[in-house]
Amino acid sequence: MDIEIKKMDDKQFIGIFTGVEIGEMNSLRRTLVADLPKLAIEEVELHLGSIRDEEGNEYESVTALFDEIIAHRLGLLPIPTEIVKDSATGRLSAAMNRRQECDCEGEGCPNCTVMFTLNKKGPATVYSGDLEPLGDAKYTIKEDLIPVVKLTKRQALLIYATAVMGTGAEHAKYQVTTACGYKYWPKVTFDQANCGNFELYADLFPEGLFTISGGKAKMNEDFLEKLIVETDIIETLYYEESIKKFFNIEYDDTKFVLRFETDGSIAPRECMILSLQMLEDKFTDFRDSISDLD
Repeated sequence: MDIEIKKMDDKQFIGIFTGVEIGEMNSLRRTLVADLPKLAIEEVELHLGSIRDEEGNEYESVTALFDEIIAHRLGLLPIPTEIVKDSATGRLSAAMNRRQECDCEGEGCPNCTVMFTLNKKGPATVYSGDLEPLGDAKYTIKEDLIPVVKLTKRQALLIYATAVMGTGAEHAKYQVTTACGYKYWPKVTFDQANCGNFELYADLFPEGLFTISGGKAKMNEDFLEKLIVETDIIETLYYEESIKKFFNIEYDDTKFVLRFETDGSIAPRECMILSLQMLEDKFTDFRDSISDLD
């Protein structure tokens, strides 16, 4: 397998995978979606009754939303999940344990649990940035302007929340990647013979895809690759009857484009490395299980 990274920033990954089969690509996609570890809020405790501030003003702990809706919104907030590298093996893993695998036997400890608090009084909008970790500031949510609920005059929220590790296979709130998908690499050929007066149709194509000189059109291969990698416009154009005669598409079943975004809890680079490690472990375990049958 060869991987050519075309784009990788804080949230997005785009890469070209060569020398693979569709089953391998789908296994990678499923791992990215369902198997990556992530912190998310599992338990929410909301204060009931009146709340007083330092000046003695009284607020009611009620909002326009039901408590369970607020808890659901808090559960979907992208909490930073620390990934560490083993100095001996070079392998990546989550810094925190899953509760059911922790030495505390699920009771909750700093190795498997992060506590948050939220205390805000209206009139105001409660944002994700108002959720503060108790302890290490590295768990502060970076996307601090995600709205949770609006508070009117004399309304307030006092919340204690507990975040634990999980995977997307257990619940969508633990899903790190979004918009994760792949496609076959399209091999595009341009048929100059059927074009006729191409200038009449040039505006139907993305600007820069063709260069016209002496009544003949030439496809810009570098720009074509950029369109294939970053968009699906070439495949869409192929089904437009008015321009379909100009070019033909065949698909390479050993070459794929993979694109995904993260919610910000884990960087795309770490997502890819973790997913490939997990697949390697699964394939190794499967091979060993088959060998034991002999």
